[in-house]
Amino acid sequence: MGNRIVRAALLCARLLVIPALIAPFWFWNNGLLELEATQFVQRYLADRPILQKVFDPHINDIGTYQARELSYFFDYLDARVFAFFMNLDRAIFVPASSVGAGFLTALVIVWQTRRWPAATALAATLLLLLYLTNFIYVVTSGVFYRSTKPLLAPVLIATVLYLFNVLARPASLGEAPGGALQSRAQRARHAVTLFTLLCTLSLLDRQGFFLAVVGLAIVVMYWISRKASGGLVIAAGSAVVSMVVYNMLVGPALIRALNGYNPSFQYQNVRLAEILTTPQHFVRAAEILWQATRVLVGGLPSALAVILLAVALWRLQPWRRARHPTVGMLVVVALPAAFLLMFAIMVARHPAIYDLTDHRLWYYPLPWQALLLAGGTCAIGYSIRAGKAGTALLCGILALATVSNVTQWNSYRRDMSFSQWFRVVSQQSEALKASLQDGRPRPFLSPEYADFYQYCLRLSPALKVRDAATRQPVVR
Repeated sequence: MGNRIVRAALLCARLLVIPALIAPFWFWNNGLLELEATQFVQRYLADRPILQKVFDPHINDIGTYQARELSYFFDYLDARVFAFFMNLDRAIFVPASSVGAGFLTALVIVWQTRRWPAATALAATLLLLLYLTNFIYVVTSGVFYRSTKPLLAPVLIATVLYLFNVLARPASLGEAPGGALQSRAQRARHAVTLFTLLCTLSLLDRQGFFLAVVGLAIVVMYWISRKASGGLVIAAGSAVVSMVVYNMLVGPALIRALNGYNPSFQYQNVRLAEILTTPQHFVRAAEILWQATRVLVGGLPSALAVILLAVALWRLQPWRRARHPTVGMLVVVALPAAFLLMFAIMVARHPAIYDLTDHRLWYYPLPWQALLLAGGTCAIGYSIRAGKAGTALLCGILALATVSNVTQWNSYRRDMSFSQWFRVVSQQSEALKASLQDGRPRPFLSPEYADFYQYCLRLSPALKVRDAATRQPVVR
């Protein structure tokens, strides 16, 4: 009977993932349109060849070059999906890439836990629900902006889980006899998988390239400590080298050939020595990451969150349960340290990430939360030996934290409404949606949103008819 109840609970939890994924549509009334996106959409829908649009960082990234053309391609697809729905007279400001990223995240977790015992899979599914219901995910998914961070999240999760499966997965979770790297065919498959994941991370975002370098460091440490096959090291090294070559040579050559200019590398010049010697940047980065962690776990008070984290780590001790404890400990330490350094660089270059309340609760910390989801899933996998009582307690805590997440959505939205960026975006987006609905452009639309309303007249025949009707003189 107990197993039946657990399996029924697992089925219910997986079914709840679907409403969690579509919640941003409901909560944000079909989404919000970010200020910069009013220009991006028009540029991606312009009458130009698709390759010229994608390889044009001067237009797509406001003059900067970050070698993330894959994200521009998905931005282009977002614009095409928006135009499709506008032609049907439906103004949908939830980007398709965010919806796809959410479903991809769910699929990765379900695939990872497909052979786990029901109780352990239930805990991992509840952790997924915790991630999907936290406000940073909800607001990031509900704002039409860039595809970079939403798509980076599931690729990062897949990469971490891959490393877990290959480098540190305990035998109790179904490891094949002789280890995960037992045959030449398996080694080749793992090498190709790692190469693909790290290249995809890099092509989506500069954060992704930074994390690819960290991934290389992890497999090198594994190779040194275990004297294992160097196939993973070659794959990871090849991915990093390939992305450097793309960044320095291939990308600029394509941009020059397609659009006739050389991209500027000024944005990529990072004064790392200056950042490393400024503790304030690291303190602010730690504050952002800690706030994102608290938001993820239901807004718990800091002291209680620290206690629960310490108890969880002491109870699970994933580095001790791993096939190679040293490697497991290195992964546990290396990835958070890498994020701390990344955010210190980001804070140094974009102080608004720290200074503005809305920027702390939107977009930028999502990959960090994705790392916590992946790491938590790995830790739950190790807890296979923790016993039924411990697993039941963990599931109860995760369920309560998920409910807490949902109850705090309105509170976080109010906090963001007092910050200058979100106040403008939310007010202008609602005014634009009302204007599109009845064909009466609101007089208080800003120039950017008023121009976008005029552009939407070209996309929606029904809107054009409504707009023309409102401009006809009244016959007395």
